[in-house]
Amino acid sequence: MRKPLAILSALFLIVMMTGCAGLRSAGKLPPITQEVSEERHIGKFVWFDLLTEQADAARSFYGSLFGWTFDDASTPPDYSLIRLGGVPIGGIMNIRDDLSESEALWLGSLSVTSVDRTTRVSRDLGGEVIDGPVDVVGRGRMAVVRDPTGAAFVALASATGDPPDAVPAIGAWLWTDLITNDGATAQAFYSEIVGYKVQEITAVDGDIYQVVGRDSRARAGIVEVNWTEVDSNWLPYVRVSDVSATIQQAEALGGRLLLRIDDAAMLMDPTGAVVGIQRYGNGKGGR
Repeated sequence: MRKPLAILSALFLIVMMTGCAGLRSAGKLPPITQEVSEERHIGKFVWFDLLTEQADAARSFYGSLFGWTFDDASTPPDYSLIRLGGVPIGGIMNIRDDLSESEALWLGSLSVTSVDRTTRVSRDLGGEVIDGPVDVVGRGRMAVVRDPTGAAFVALASATGDPPDAVPAIGAWLWTDLITNDGATAQAFYSEIVGYKVQEITAVDGDIYQVVGRDSRARAGIVEVNWTEVDSNWLPYVRVSDVSATIQQAEALGGRLLLRIDDAAMLMDPTGAVVGIQRYGNGKGGR
């Protein structure tokens, strides 16, 4: 089923509860970079937040599986900062039962030139602005958007700049795929809001994989599927050194294997969120 508005806007709801009444810019979230810079990578997913009702279970699972550590001193109080080797890479938002109507999900933040323009264009192209735009102290200007195919993301203009482009470490975010039943609509939408160009790659089995990017840099992929029971969604991948061993460990920790194709797999964590894993260097664009 399509994720309801309650869970997708929960990031904003909790942030706003920590601020002063009537001030939509009063909330606070940790910045996505440790140092302030002018670096911008428009069209790149620069951050991921897990929205879940079972934050403790999520921390236990991902900490054991990927070596992530968590900073619970972050603000707001329901938010944990995810670190890998001391570097912030994401967050876990504990969603209270009265705010949530669905299973957990990873919500990616897409770097955009202008959040306000992104929301205007999204509406014009048949998308939905679930919440925002809003200025969040520490994080920057942001809005939760659902594209015309149903996939949700955060449009973000980071207050501290974007993380630098670098080869991701084991346990870091590697790639992001849009899983959708309408690739043409998705291409048109993201080409307009972040200037994506599309390159099609034909797999050995004849399936078409679409790599999207800008400024000669691959940023994400579009996978068109006919899965009627699955809504369009952005799937983040974590880099691993051994896919088989990671699957085995995930299952021992209470996770579940959903799909494996060669050196990549989709896992469901014990809280219901889906995450991808992949061994680096299998030929998909930008990995």
